[in-house]
Order: sequence, then C-alpha cells, then structure tokens
Amino acid sequence: MRFFMYMMGFIILAFSPALAEELPPDLIERTARKIDRNLIIKPQDLSQRIEKGEKVMVVDVRTRELFEQAHLPGSLNIPLYFIKTKSFLKGIPLILMDRGDQYTQLERESKVLKQSGFDVLILYGGFNAWFGQGYPVGGTRAGGEDIHEMTPQAFFAERNYDHWLVLDLTESQETVKLIPYAVSVKLSSDSARFNKQIKQAEQDNPDCQIVLMIDEDGKNPDRAQSVISQSRLKNVYYLSTGLAGYKKFLQKMGGSRNREGHKPKRITTAAKRGGCGGS
Repeated sequence: MRFFMYMMGFIILAFSPALAEELPPDLIERTARKIDRNLIIKPQDLSQRIEKGEKVMVVDVRTRELFEQAHLPGSLNIPLYFIKTKSFLKGIPLILMDRGDQYTQLERESKVLKQSGFDVLILYGGFNAWFGQGYPVGGTRAGGEDIHEMTPQAFFAERNYDHWLVLDLTESQETVKLIPYAVSVKLSSDSARFNKQIKQAEQDNPDCQIVLMIDEDGKNPDRAQSVISQSRLKNVYYLSTGLAGYKKFLQKMGGSRNREGHKPKRITTAAKRGGCGGS
C-alpha cells in the first residue's frame, strides 16, 4: 500500500503544473526577425498598380469560404502549396494574399516559387490590411471584421517577426514569463487614459504594423473589440485560446521534446527580448 501511495505521489508530482512550466528557452525567447522587404508590396502600392492598369494577378490563399464572403475583385482563390502546379501563372506578376497573419508560410513558399520561375510578391498585411484601409472588395459579404482570431500555432510561428505588437490585457505575471515581449495595457473606462496607453505603445514600437491582443482564456472577444472601439488600432488579431491556451500549447511542445530526450531548462522573467514590445 505504501508503495502504491508513493508511486501515485510521484506521478502527481511529475505531471504537476510547476514542472510543466519548465519550458525550453527557445519556446519563450523571441529572436527578432525582419520581413524581407524585397518580397512585399503594401496595399496602397498594389492599388496604384491596379489603377494604372498594370498586369498583376492577386492570388488569394485563404479558405474558399472566406474568399466567397469577401475578396479583391478579379483575384484567384488557390491554396498556397498548389500555386507551383499552375504553370499558366508564370510570366504574370503574382500578388499572394492571406488574411495577414501567416507571413512565415508566404515568405517560405514565395522563395520556392521564385526559384521555379514565378514572379511573386506578398501583400503586406493581407486581406485584413487591404480591407481595413478602405480598398474595394467583392463577395457575398463584402466586408470584414475589426478583429480576427489567431491560433496559438500561428502566433508561435509568427512571433519572431518584428512587425507584431503584442498587447497583454491580462495584467498577469504569467504573461511576463511566457511572452516577455508583450506590452501590458490596463483596460479603463476612461477612454482618454486608455488611448494614451495605446498611443505610447505605438510610439515605443514604431515598426509594429500588426497587433495581437491576449487575454486570460480567449473567451472574451467582446472585451478586445471594446479596446479597438476605444482606439485607432488597425489590423488587429485576438489569440483564440488566450494565455491559458498558449501556455498549454507551449507545455505540449515542451513535453514532446522531453519525450525525445531534450532536457528542459527553467525560464526566468529575464528571457531575451526583441522586436516589437521588446527592449
């Protein structure tokens, strides 16, 4: 019986949250990366090229459902990794467009396409930036939302790029541990005071063009929406699972590495910073 109780205690300890928080440093740290300016085109520049009658083809890599709801007039809807099979597009300047939150994938695939003979650029900020800046769209629901959900997986893949400004709505020390480059913003009924915080965050991070908001559990998009309503923020995303879900995602990744034989290291709040929100 004593042996059984000992083993149960060992199992509980082994899988306790405290141990799970011992994550590999590279899951926490942010190594700032800059987007490849030679690969992007901004919405205003694309609009000018279209107005001048230049021959360009916008390839929308979003889901069919999103494309049908709203899209750039005349654009094609092709999954990202199928474009290389469309040889008829060679020789036509292509503008790849996603929602605006998957630059990592677009950059990687754009380089592959260029090596295969395609003329490719990426629409910076994606459809959300295009729509948010008032450029024309068509579709069954020709519009967009002020805020867009982003999964932990997508954020983890994008987190190193320096155009992200991460706003922390949790006022929790755990955010400092897991996302040390996030900028804490205190919600306030005083809109002037709140806007002052947002303006300061933007001034401190002038290179940040895309915003990610994080709350405790991702179950309060209305609260995030109120933040946008009080401010002038554009191209805003909302972490769909909140801090709690992101923590579970990191723990799962850390656990997978442990099973593969990697020894985790304890993370402190002094984790390396960089990029927007970093110092």
